[in-house]
Amino acid sequence: MGDVLLATPVLEALRARFPQSRIALLTDAPHHEVIEGHPALDELILFKRPEDARLGRLARARRYLAVLAGIRRRRFDLVINLHPHGERGGLAALVSGARVRVGYDREGSRTFWYNVKAPYRTGGRYRVEHLLDALRAIGIDAPATLPSIALAAQDRAFAEAFHARGRKPVVILHPGRPDSRRAWPAERYAAVADALVKAHGARIVYIGIATEAARVEAVMRAMGTKAESLVGRASVKQVAAVMARADLFIGMDSSQLHVASAVGLPTVSLFSYYAPQDWKPIGEQHIAIRKQLADRPCSPPTCCQPGEAPCMRNISVEDVLDAARRLLEARHSPAAV
Repeated sequence: MGDVLLATPVLEALRARFPQSRIALLTDAPHHEVIEGHPALDELILFKRPEDARLGRLARARRYLAVLAGIRRRRFDLVINLHPHGERGGLAALVSGARVRVGYDREGSRTFWYNVKAPYRTGGRYRVEHLLDALRAIGIDAPATLPSIALAAQDRAFAEAFHARGRKPVVILHPGRPDSRRAWPAERYAAVADALVKAHGARIVYIGIATEAARVEAVMRAMGTKAESLVGRASVKQVAAVMARADLFIGMDSSQLHVASAVGLPTVSLFSYYAPQDWKPIGEQHIAIRKQLADRPCSPPTCCQPGEAPCMRNISVEDVLDAARRLLEARHSPAAV
């Protein structure tokens, strides 16, 4: 979902350059939900769907071939593969028959699908910069921006009703999966939440996908103060609308971090092996914390076990609280009003 959302600056740049064009995005369900209704997009083409798992191999193959055939029938002029890994995007580009087919010139990958090749430069640059390189390869120069998300009236109504029932400031926490190498200890999330309630009178709201419900419940049980959870109780867009009216996001490096940045919510993100300069949202209102161990070089998956990343344990509660305090104070200072 985060990858799909981070593609929105590319869509916006294409719309600005070709205002009368028809722009389609090929992706998988349910990740498409985060980009539905985006003003820079005319069509969503779904490759994989959750119900495909119930189909036999032959039926699945037929459906995928039908998707590719539909792409060719649309007679696209330009096809851009924004995914440097795997071959599906390259195959779709080649099958499309488009006059211009753009992909990344990544060492070790097949590139014969493309007749325009973009440089593959990811390290030390915000991910959106890397995606925009695909446009720069065809002469479209656009600055990197934060992603964007389209919220419907019903999503905003859900958020308005939710915020009307509680106090401010609202702090959104996303602990993520416990079996991830990016997981921060549950008791530390609980300690941060309790401290924000006591120091700022914060309303704590937890978010996550259905498989993260047990993790969120464990964090809430470890708290000494009250909190709320939207896990399993709101759609992706409804959660985004709630975040648009909140005051701060704290959580792991995940798609939810990019949703928060897309709605203008300040963020504190906790990083393990991924470099913050690649994935942290740009701007002073976004703070990333990463504390690798000098004697334990990060080389996943050999450097640690899921849920036991020593570099994540190296991030203290005070590290997170210090960043949270700075962002909350900046958000509510007279200059920010």
